[in-house]
Amino acid sequence: MSARDRDRAAGRCEREPEKVLEILRSQRVEVLPSLSTIRACFRRVDGRRRYAKKKQEKARKVEELTFAGGELLLAAEQETRAVGALTDAV
Repeated sequence: MSARDRDRAAGRCEREPEKVLEILRSQRVEVLPSLSTIRACFRRVDGRRRYAKKKQEKARKVEELTFAGGELLLAAEQETRAVGALTDAV
């Protein structure tokens, strides 16, 4: 396995426009993009990758609510007065 194949398998992107042109030439592509077009594509992909990474991090973020259960019980008690009635009966 070549170094380039290992990089591709590892998910690393080649960021050298000259290498991209070499690959396209080896594939006999007739109309080659300019170096600035290739760089623009890399920037766009990098931006998408950063956005996806931020989105994943935001989805994994867990906010700890220490009194959430107690607040829910208090709200239910104020609404129904069930616990108060039970303690008055006992």
